[in-house]
Amino acid sequence: MLGPYERHPLLETATVDPPAAPLEAYRSIVMPLGVERAVIVQPSMYRYDNRATLEAVATLGDAARAVVVVPPDVGEAELAALHRAGARGVRLQRVAAGGLGLEHLEEIAARVAPFGWHLQLWIDAREIPDLLPRLHRLAVPLVFDHAAQIRADSGA
Repeated sequence: MLGPYERHPLLETATVDPPAAPLEAYRSIVMPLGVERAVIVQPSMYRYDNRATLEAVATLGDAARAVVVVPPDVGEAELAALHRAGARGVRLQRVAAGGLGLEHLEEIAARVAPFGWHLQLWIDAREIPDLLPRLHRLAVPLVFDHAAQIRADSGA
């Protein structure tokens, strides 16, 4: 969820200026569809400030989980607190400014594995072949965010 910007302003380094996407708007769209569960993914323009994401998860209750962004030196106590708040994954990416980069892939995987979390990778699918040796060594599940940027006209 993005905003409300009075409580959750975007980082000054954000490279996009999206419209607010409050939880109420999300609910008005999904409730008529019968959606019962949600995964709220930390947007890059909030970087390590997971407050808006965790606030949305807390409001939705047991029906929601979070994918957060953490600093490379995140400690076990902070991960445990995030787990209690509903986090179940960490987002790493190379697509937009403000996120946690893939140079931290292995260390973050090792830190979240004891919690049973996954890594959510926002990368371009063309990077996957070069990353495969590293990805195969990870002891956590992987999710490819935004369908790994696969272009519909790519034929792949």
